[in-house]
Amino acid sequence: MNARQLAGRLGLGEPASDHYLLPVALTRETVAPAGGDALLDSWRSRNCSASASAWLYHLGLDAFSAIEHFRRDPRSAGPFGCLLLRDVVAFASVYCDKGGSQAVTKALISMAAATDLVAAHALRQHIPATAFEADRAMSQFGLSFGWAVQLGSSRGPGERLAAYAAPVAMQVALSSLWGLRGRRRAAYVLREAAWSVIALSCIAQLSALMRQAVDDGYAAAVKLNALAAAENQARATLQARQDTHDHLVNRALVDFAGWAETMAMKAGLAPLVADLARAEADGWRHCPEAGAVTVNCLRLRIVCAPQPGPGTVAQSANLDPADGLLFTRGADHATVSWLTAAARSAGSPLSVELSVSQGSLDLNLAATSFSDLTGRPPAVACSAEAGRTVLAARLALQAGVR
Repeated sequence: MNARQLAGRLGLGEPASDHYLLPVALTRETVAPAGGDALLDSWRSRNCSASASAWLYHLGLDAFSAIEHFRRDPRSAGPFGCLLLRDVVAFASVYCDKGGSQAVTKALISMAAATDLVAAHALRQHIPATAFEADRAMSQFGLSFGWAVQLGSSRGPGERLAAYAAPVAMQVALSSLWGLRGRRRAAYVLREAAWSVIALSCIAQLSALMRQAVDDGYAAAVKLNALAAAENQARATLQARQDTHDHLVNRALVDFAGWAETMAMKAGLAPLVADLARAEADGWRHCPEAGAVTVNCLRLRIVCAPQPGPGTVAQSANLDPADGLLFTRGADHATVSWLTAAARSAGSPLSVELSVSQGSLDLNLAATSFSDLTGRPPAVACSAEAGRTVLAARLALQAGVR
């Protein structure tokens, strides 16, 4: 009788039943929840909020130009002040809305371009053409729009073209408002357009890196979540086994051993069943791997296997107490179970010889006959000696883990 059989007789069911597979909390939180698409959208919206930096850039351009031209003509402060307030509102709306939608980005760009042109129309009365040509800040108003498109759109072919065309279109419009003609206009537009294209190329690389980082971070989170789920399942299985072991070892087997010992004392018999229950409990407490049993537990299983009477067992086991606590390997579980079943089918009398040497257990079973020797494992040798059938096996042993 082994621990599984004892559990069945006591109505405990299978020790590792699915009934015990309860969820176990992880030591760290899972990273990617079931709504992975929502998480990815959230990360990408935070990436889009970087487009708010374009309005900070435009605000800086406004402030720089306002300071420079205020010294020449204080009346230029009005239009620049309005542009500054507009950029503050645009930045706050984009940043607080986590980037907003592409439609919001495009609407802000259209509104900003229109107000920039209105302000430029008012400023040309106070800023001469020569001062305008030297003002590098005002000529880069359009760069802010391309910047916003690069960081706040889906980066399709149309968006990429619009990002590079926006600053050039603004520079052409501003040069027209200030009446630049011929070579002056061509030199101004080529100079400022070249700078805008170079700056936007750098911004495009930054945008690509941010987007790739978002995608890589999401992929890593999904993998980590899968690993966490596997770890959770493993922990749940271990917890189920531990719960079953605790219930069986600390309650059922202890109660059963006490009841069996009381019955044996009343009948004047050796408390073999009680010893077996205690040996099974000790094995469940300290078992290093599933399927392993102690030498003492294996001996008691075989001794208790035959029916009383003509199947009385003669033991020859001069085991050291420490040797009795050594475990068989879990890989030999099938061999151990087969030997126990063979002992149950033995004719009278059955003799058991056990000896431990050099980390191995030599076990011999001898009887007039064994009624069931089907499925004999390769590790068990069968021979006939003096009209008796002898089963011999050698099992590797290992120390218990406490």
